[in-house]
Amino acid sequence: MATVRGIMGLAASAVALTALSAASVPAAGLNIRPVSVAGTALQEYFTSVGQAIDVHTSQVGTALWTTTLSGNSTFTIKLALGSAPNTHAIGLYSDGASATHFQVFPANAGPGWFSVTSFDVGTPGHVVANLFNDAAQWQSTSNYYGVNSQAFGFYIDAEAPVAGSRPQELLRPTSLVTNYSEDDENPGVVAMNLVFPATGSSVGSWWLAFQASPGPDGYEFTDALVFLESVNLTSPVLPITWGGIKSLYTP
Repeated sequence: MATVRGIMGLAASAVALTALSAASVPAAGLNIRPVSVAGTALQEYFTSVGQAIDVHTSQVGTALWTTTLSGNSTFTIKLALGSAPNTHAIGLYSDGASATHFQVFPANAGPGWFSVTSFDVGTPGHVVANLFNDAAQWQSTSNYYGVNSQAFGFYIDAEAPVAGSRPQELLRPTSLVTNYSEDDENPGVVAMNLVFPATGSSVGSWWLAFQASPGPDGYEFTDALVFLESVNLTSPVLPITWGGIKSLYTP
């Protein structure tokens, strides 16, 4: 499975999104947390990059994301961990429509690749993703429509392993499966993604740790790690307007 060396392999970052004024935030999907994390690789990585995160107790249960209230419509994604290059693709999906994928990182994205991704405030649901390699050289532009900026999640594609025909055979990949940031979208309703608040960063910075597929060493959540900035977790709150926000600060 993933080792600290494998963890240091890839990097993907996702940054900021914009909020539409007076928009309502729908109730979010909630994951039951914390869940068990096998091994020490994930903890060792966070410690190595100066993050005061406890992988067992710092887990956040909200599974969906929304644009920020700052007016910023752009976010970036940078893969910080990855144990198996050329096997994982990562992207967005809208709440309630997980079958429709909006790919941000192709499976062949290498260490340090990042995507500068923007919601088009003039065309709701329109997302433009510009992909760059680790030398900041532009690779491609993707245009997507129908993305819910008020409730979207992340997915990861992976090769599903099964046991060999003989006991001594190791797990081997046989088919492509997709896992989601919402537990109830995954086969068996299991946790395949953990969310941690970043430390020493601006408000709205998060780490997403993916388990692409079950492995012989358990669920280490080191198959891919994504860093997000200036994006908010959704939460089950009542709709609120700008007037309602201002009233909270008016004597």
